[in-house]
Amino acid sequence: MVAGGDWKPSLELKIESEWRSGVYALRIHDGTDEDWVPFYVRPAAGVRRSKVLFLAPTNTYIAYGNEHRSYIEGEFSMKTGRVQLQDADKYVEAHPEVGLSLYDEHEDGAGVAYVSRLRPLLNFRPFHFNWLTDSYRNFAGDFYLLDWLEHHGIDYDVLTDEDLHVEGLTALKPYNVVITGSHPEYVSERMMDALQEYVDGGGKLMYLGANGFYWATSFHPDFPHVLEVRRGHSGARNYTSLPGEIVHAFTGEQGSLWRHRGRSSHRLTGIGSGAMGWAKAAPYKPSPQAKAAEHAWIFEGVMDDLIGTEGMMLGGAAGDEIDHTDYLDGYGTPPETTVLGTTVGLTNHYQAFIEDLTYVFPGEQGGSENPLVRADMTWLATNGGGAVFSVGSMCWIGCLPINGYKNAVSRVTLNVLNRFIKDR
Repeated sequence: MVAGGDWKPSLELKIESEWRSGVYALRIHDGTDEDWVPFYVRPAAGVRRSKVLFLAPTNTYIAYGNEHRSYIEGEFSMKTGRVQLQDADKYVEAHPEVGLSLYDEHEDGAGVAYVSRLRPLLNFRPFHFNWLTDSYRNFAGDFYLLDWLEHHGIDYDVLTDEDLHVEGLTALKPYNVVITGSHPEYVSERMMDALQEYVDGGGKLMYLGANGFYWATSFHPDFPHVLEVRRGHSGARNYTSLPGEIVHAFTGEQGSLWRHRGRSSHRLTGIGSGAMGWAKAAPYKPSPQAKAAEHAWIFEGVMDDLIGTEGMMLGGAAGDEIDHTDYLDGYGTPPETTVLGTTVGLTNHYQAFIEDLTYVFPGEQGGSENPLVRADMTWLATNGGGAVFSVGSMCWIGCLPINGYKNAVSRVTLNVLNRFIKDR
């Protein structure tokens, strides 16, 4: 299988065993132009692991790689301001040879179901500004979190989605706490199993994003750099699968949303995808339960009535794609889940995900009208001693650097992380 350009090597970079685990980039330039090609360094074999693991949502980065939806330059109804493209966006429009994303269609109108990381992915770059948020997003956006970890001197390791799929629970066992990126949208069954077993067995998970654990994703059994996704007939999707084309060719499993396979993210994290929009992000208002003795430590040192009024991504803590609890419709928010805070002030630029709707009536689906259009911050403890802290927003991590890292979002996140580091 040729799943990239099938190029011959022109450069080799040796990774030494003493290199710290983390995210790196190879800078290449010809005197005029330059590029930064990212790569990940795992912990070396036999080396003592950190207590903290950042699980890089590389499936999401690959799924969005070279997306062509950016041709809508100009006005967009769910965004305030105009869509402005980066040079990389314009390049992929002009150069079909770099390939498509899972958000594109082939020339015959069929949706793209396969993508590979073995090709240039020009929006999988540390300096790429996203056309939706006018800020860093996905790969570049997750550096807000990594920068915050570095600022606080928190030692951490990095593994990728592919690592987790290949190794399963074994990859997570050495760590006291696993931290997600802002958008862990594409996960395989083996990844879901590993994370659930980790939490059920006493592990601690910080879900610092939203729209996570959403699409059922398959890795090719022999070429794990190749992903397959089938969109199905529902969900926030860019195309609808044709009849008979929901089953994955790689594995024979049912495609579409995880919730349609009875494994909604609500069961793992307490929350699930609920709405999206790209106007001003909203803050959270702490709930009465947040003041209870068993949760008050999370908000220690926080004096603000609203959490996340400023941020680097859409100007606040809750925006872009957002998650909420769902106890009533059978999607599985465990009853012991505690809502610590809920957003206030989302506008009608934010709209509910289609899978939550049975009928659509005008004037009822926006952020000021529909109670489903909200983000919930939650706490979920398991019988095995595990716990999950979830924030329900892709914009949460964009608040971490505000005011020299001294803000309510930063303090809450640090309170939880420090407790999780000590707890296991």
